[in-house]
Amino acid sequence: MLLQKQLARIERIDFLIRRRATGSPKALANKLDISDRTLRSLLTQMREMGADIYYDSHKMSYSYKKPYCFFFGFIHEESVKSLKQIN
Repeated sequence: MLLQKQLARIERIDFLIRRRATGSPKALANKLDISDRTLRSLLTQMREMGADIYYDSHKMSYSYKKPYCFFFGFIHEESVKSLKQIN
């Protein structure tokens, strides 16, 4: 259950980052109902997975330096074939 909870939080952070709606680090921790330390840990995990995240003080939101999208789950094999055709 812990893994699912962490992944759900990472998905939520990703969603908010892509919409530039995280707010300050403290505000983001409050939105997720987690501690500042847990937020830092989750952001570190996301960076270790390859996301180039930074805090933009002008936009008052975390941002990605490049377009990223977090995905974890199962996808039907036919969908994978369709994605390969696009590339």
